Amino acid sequence: MFNKLRGLFGSSSANGVEKQRGVQARENSSDYDPRPLPAQIADRSCWPTEDDRFVEFATAALAYYGVTMDPTVVGSLREIYEQLIDRTQSQQRMEMYSALRHSFERGHIRCNAYLPVLLSETDTGIASTAALDFCLFFNLKKDDPLAGAKEVIKFIVDGAAQNRAALFGGLFALGDERVHKLIWNVRQCLDPKELSAIAVCTTGHPNVACVEFLVQWLETLRGDRNDPYFGQVASGLVMLVRKMRVPFFLTGLRHLGAGPDVGKLRPTDSERKLNLSDGANAFANRLYALEAKEEPPRVMSYVIREFGLVPKFAIQKPEM
Repeated sequence: MFNKLRGLFGSSSANGVEKQRGVQARENSSDYDPRPLPAQIADRSCWPTEDDRFVEFATAALAYYGVTMDPTVVGSLREIYEQLIDRTQSQQRMEMYSALRHSFERGHIRCNAYLPVLLSETDTGIASTAALDFCLFFNLKKDDPLAGAKEVIKFIVDGAAQNRAALFGGLFALGDERVHKLIWNVRQCLDPKELSAIAVCTTGHPNVACVEFLVQWLETLRGDRNDPYFGQVASGLVMLVRKMRVPFFLTGLRHLGAGPDVGKLRPTDSERKLNLSDGANAFANRLYALEAKEEPPRVMSYVIREFGLVPKFAIQKPEM
């Protein structure tokens, strides 16, 4: 898709990206604009009116910024993406995001093309995926593998992101204890309703660090009927196990800030596999203590059963 979009770029872009303009079919379109892409991005009145053309235009605009880091288009990119949300379904935007990701992995663009997605995307799946990828791909600061995570955290804390809970969920789903230390205090920025993102943002390959993060969080909460957080965090533990695609937990650190080669790297030396029963036994005492602390009806009883253990209190409500 990136190659297809090259025809939309003008002739003066850096790195040779702006090449011969599109095919005859595009030129015959009522939306066709022969000007270089930066000029098109800046002129809101000339943005494509046809939805399919606008998707192509938006993808080209993000890719252009990912190649050139042209500061003159920054002001328009967020508005372009916000209009994209109004004019497309989530599935279309996920396909567009996947095309950008593929272009990054092939070395065509930089991960700063993700910034409008991180800031403006409302779909939890897309925004959380972008946050996770950004942490893995952001390699502009070679001496700080956590630089990408720190940038995403700024968007959460500053309230700059439309779906800050999804960004938090993406950082959580990384399963890297270094990132978890950074977001430990950030969790206080989220209200109880936003915490449902934790249950949605799972990779299917959970790290033990994710279990530790949620259990430790629960241990700081009251667990009474007036506690709006306890049930949400406990539900995150349930879904962490229920959505597992493999019969084990991972341990160890991720290749943060590795850039486009992250998919080619071998697992870190610290990465290990821990089967579900061993993982459950490692946390059993703490899970049972949380079950005893919680006022009925106990969500922790469901958590314990999901981990393959036997609850010590009767389950009193239908499953979540």
